[in-house]
Amino acid sequence: MADSTQFTSGARSGGNSGSAGSGDTSALDAEKMIENAKNMGTQIIGTVRESATSMMDEQRNRAADQIASIAGMVRNSVQSLDGQSAGPICQYADDTARQIDSFAETLRSRSWSELASDVEDFARRWPVMFMASAIGAGALVGRFLVSSGTRVTQNAPSMPSTTGMNPGPILARLPNL
Repeated sequence: MADSTQFTSGARSGGNSGSAGSGDTSALDAEKMIENAKNMGTQIIGTVRESATSMMDEQRNRAADQIASIAGMVRNSVQSLDGQSAGPICQYADDTARQIDSFAETLRSRSWSELASDVEDFARRWPVMFMASAIGAGALVGRFLVSSGTRVTQNAPSMPSTTGMNPGPILARLPNL
C-alpha cells in the first residue's frame, strides 16, 4: 500500500489524530484482519478450483476410457469377420477403430483449455459442420435421456394420483385424430 493514510468511518487515521497510537493500532488490526480474510478467500478459491479441476480430469479420463472401449468393440467385430470376404469393410472398420483410439488418446493427453481451443478453432473453420455436429450430438443425448427415463418409469411402482381424478374416462371420450 503506497499511501499509509487510512480512512475509517469518516475520520482520517494515520498519525494525525489526537490520541497517540490507539487509532494506528486499531487501523493496523483492521487491516491485518482484512488481509487475512483475503488470504483465506484466495486459499478457499484455490482449493475449490483444484478439486474441480481434479474431478473434471477424472471425468475426462473416464470418458476417454469409454471411447477407447468402443474402439475395442469395433476391432473385435472386425476380427470376427472373414478378412478376405469383407476386405474393404474390414479395412474401413480398422481405420475407424484407429481414429477412435486416437481421439481417446487426444482426450486423455490434452488439457481442458487445449480441448476448448480445438473446439473453438473447429467452429470457426467449419461453422456449418460444427452446428450440424452440435445438433446431432444434442439429438443423440436427448434420445438417450428419453429412453433412459422411459425405462425408469416403467420399472417404478405405480403411484396413486394426488388429485384424486382418473383421466381414463375423459381420454376415452376424445375423438381419435
